Amino acid sequence: FSFMADKYTPLLILMLFATLPLAGVGVWMLSGRRAVRDNARLLHERLAALTADQAERELEQLNRALSFVEDIEQAQGVAKLERTAINRASHDAEIVSLSIIDPSGRETAYLVDPDASSPGGAAHGEEAIVKEAMASKTLTLGSVRTVDGISAIPIAHPLLDGRCVYLIYSLKGLSRRMKMMGEVGNGRLLFVDAQGLPVPGIGGAPPSAEWRLLLSSSGTWHDEVPGPEGDWVAAMAPVKALGWHAVSLQPRREAYSEEEAGAQRAAAFFIALFVLVSAGAYTLSTRLVKPIKLLLAGATRVAANDFSRSVPPLGAGEFERLRVTFNEMSDRVGRYQKFQFDKILEEKAKIDALVRNIPEGVLLVGRDGQVLYFNAIASRILRVGAGANAAQPEFLRMPQLLDLAKSVRPGAKEAKGGVELRFGEGEAARLYACSALSVTREAEDVGVLLLLRDVTVERELERMKVEFFH
Repeated sequence: FSFMADKYTPLLILMLFATLPLAGVGVWMLSGRRAVRDNARLLHERLAALTADQAERELEQLNRALSFVEDIEQAQGVAKLERTAINRASHDAEIVSLSIIDPSGRETAYLVDPDASSPGGAAHGEEAIVKEAMASKTLTLGSVRTVDGISAIPIAHPLLDGRCVYLIYSLKGLSRRMKMMGEVGNGRLLFVDAQGLPVPGIGGAPPSAEWRLLLSSSGTWHDEVPGPEGDWVAAMAPVKALGWHAVSLQPRREAYSEEEAGAQRAAAFFIALFVLVSAGAYTLSTRLVKPIKLLLAGATRVAANDFSRSVPPLGAGEFERLRVTFNEMSDRVGRYQKFQFDKILEEKAKIDALVRNIPEGVLLVGRDGQVLYFNAIASRILRVGAGANAAQPEFLRMPQLLDLAKSVRPGAKEAKGGVELRFGEGEAARLYACSALSVTREAEDVGVLLLLRDVTVERELERMKVEFFH
């Protein structure tokens, strides 16, 4: 795991720093989806408002067409004058039929033959809107119907004398303007009445024959309107005079197609860019990690005093300059170490020669009783081979030397004593004067230095002198 971490950590770090801005760009691009939805909503709201404006224009034209009602009022029941007013109304192509109905429901005048296929005649007296207009004394509009394949709306206009003008007004002008507005894709413009039912013959067809828009007071925008083949989006604008709503409809998938396409393009761009960034980060991390590994291997060799190999070329740039500097440093350290080593060997040889020529036995004993060093004289005295490990067993046979070494504390003064050594049966004992010194190096206690000098002859001469004097 440590190897994997060392190998991929630079790559992960580079990818992190490289993808953070990329992630920001991706989030920004994906956030544009909200703008697409807002644009779709704004478009449909404007289309609905424009459609409602077309209906308002149609109502203005209807008001101009009803100007003949004032002429009928001024005729004051004179049949000739009323007929003149009716004939003037006949010049308006939008008026399909026209009747004057008395309070008893009988037609007193009309514009078309009562037996014609077009609506007219006494049957109009039974229209609910006629009764409603007579009762309310206000202009009343009925529901849109189809007359000879043309959408028309019935209108009842009460007169001051209690009669009522009843006419069928064609909405072909509104239908024509709606067609001129055109359709985009599967989108369509239409009108719905107060119950949410489509107004027939005006604008585009509803999503289905049974389709109905659920009107609510929550707003003029519907994001999910059920349809036979999926949800639709709808924007509404009221036509207050008619009690209608102008509606702009479009399948939800089609309305937000640019959003999905934009999201797909953003995702594809993000993935492609991520792959490129990853490849670049991997390449860059490889170019970074490989030279670092070679330099680390070189530093490890130098730490192990191996100066036989230098760091291989690392290419151009700062790493190559670092390699050249490192190899120069390694070469200098190697030469310096070799010089120091030779110098140390030379000094050691001098010290060894000096110690070998000292006519006394020299031993260096650690605080744990281990023999660290002895010279040739000590080897002859103790009758052991070279090396501390060979001398140790013989040294343990001389407890007086060990006791003397242990008696010297770190930093204490010199201690002296005598030692009598005997190495074989029948062999004369030898006497040695022993001095013990505490040895330190840079304030660190090393051990005890023992100096052995053979005083057997001196003691024998001293004994013979004493006997001579006696």
